[in-house]
Amino acid sequence: MIRVGQAPVLGFMPVWRLSAIARSGFVWEHLVMSGDIEGDYPPLMRDQIRALREYTATHGAEWKRKLDKEWLAATAHPLLQHLRNTHGPIWLKHFDLPA
Repeated sequence: MIRVGQAPVLGFMPVWRLSAIARSGFVWEHLVMSGDIEGDYPPLMRDQIRALREYTATHGAEWKRKLDKEWLAATAHPLLQHLRNTHGPIWLKHFDLPA
């Protein structure tokens, strides 16, 4: 439980600290790839996979970059926006759409 005045903690490091050091990219990437940050995500539902397939068909090779921008602006389709809330941008970077 987090009390007022405490920094939210993700693993061993406050979230605000991760945000500050993530700007360099290297540190965040190292934490994710080394397994220091949990990589357990809920499984994708069929309608989420279908929405991702439609999105990739519409937006082509740059679909991940475009979806990330839509996520930041909160303009993505609701199914895809929910995916951002449950999985996030780091997951998207490493995600490969199942065949």
